[in-house]
Amino acid sequence: METHQTKVEKPRIWFADARFGMFIHWGLYSIPAVGEWTLLNQHLPFEEYKKLADNFKPAKFDAQAWAGLARPHRADSQLPL
Repeated sequence: METHQTKVEKPRIWFADARFGMFIHWGLYSIPAVGEWTLLNQHLPFEEYKKLADNFKPAKFDAQAWAGLARPHRADSQLPL
């Protein structure tokens, strides 16, 4: 039976062994290009932030292409944010 400690340790061991991962910043916050904490750090009213959705047109999104970029570099994980 798996203990709580084992459950906690498994992800830590995996992360330490993974070596290289790719964080993909993709969302409304990518439009102003100042980080995923745009709403908080820029002190934007939520109604202003929502207007970014009008300009977020991910028509060229291609998950396979992004995965292909990571594969040759042996990325162990890819995390969309």
